[in-house]
Amino acid sequence: MFKQKEVKLDDKKFDVLLVKNPKNVFHRLYLLLKIISGKLDDKYIYYFQASELNLNAEKEINWTIDGEYGGKMKTICIENANNQIPYLTKEIL
Repeated sequence: MFKQKEVKLDDKKFDVLLVKNPKNVFHRLYLLLKIISGKLDDKYIYYFQASELNLNAEKEINWTIDGEYGGKMKTICIENANNQIPYLTKEIL
């Protein structure tokens, strides 16, 4: 989906993909096809890399943490905790 050389697990950055709410079901399908094909050049699609992400909403929104209810919040700060969770790599296997 994304350029393989850009997406890395150890670069201390998130790969962030945000999609504005589509107008209708046809627009949703159009955006989905663009994302699947890796063509992220659309005013409704935002892709960038960041080590920290701050989200601010006009009203409180429900938030989940690992699928568990995390409360309602207007402001959320997400930081990349690089190498804090061990995972298996092909080098280990």
